[in-house]
Amino acid sequence: AANKKAYGCETFCYATGTSSEKLAKSVQQHLVSETGRLNRGVKTGNFAVIKNTKMPAILVETAFIDNYEDNRFLASEDGKKACAMAMYKGILDYLGEDYNTESEDKLMSKEYDELKETIDKIKERAESLEPVIYNYVDDNMPAWAVPTITKLVNKGFLQGDENGLNLTENLMRQLVINDRAGIYGE
Repeated sequence: AANKKAYGCETFCYATGTSSEKLAKSVQQHLVSETGRLNRGVKTGNFAVIKNTKMPAILVETAFIDNYEDNRFLASEDGKKACAMAMYKGILDYLGEDYNTESEDKLMSKEYDELKETIDKIKERAESLEPVIYNYVDDNMPAWAVPTITKLVNKGFLQGDENGLNLTENLMRQLVINDRAGIYGE
């Protein structure tokens, strides 16, 4: 569901008049103030992730990755921190709790630090491995990348050498994201 002209932030709850709506309003208010994104409001949606729960549940849409400006914002460190801070403040306001934003270290839990260490170890291990190289648009290439890579080859944006295209999966992911943002045109 792409709409390259849509931009801003919105928060979904399943029904109005519920604790989920109260949580959604709290998060949405902070999302707008922390990010400076267009306020698309609190909306209801029939999504399984917010419908079939036994606790307040919301779906936060921080921005639109198929909109160039929103995509740039979300990719930036400032954008990620602003979105996280907005959700943090919104949830604590909903719970009636105070929040402390003086130091990033105070926002991190022990579990987060442990998870970050594990992720760092996985990244180190992954960096030591040889990346899989995709040289041709064929059955070996992930299906999700084929339309974008084919488009870029046909437009002359991607050209291989005697060894083929030499694309890693990370590079293909970036090319697909850029394509969905409309950077390469129709």
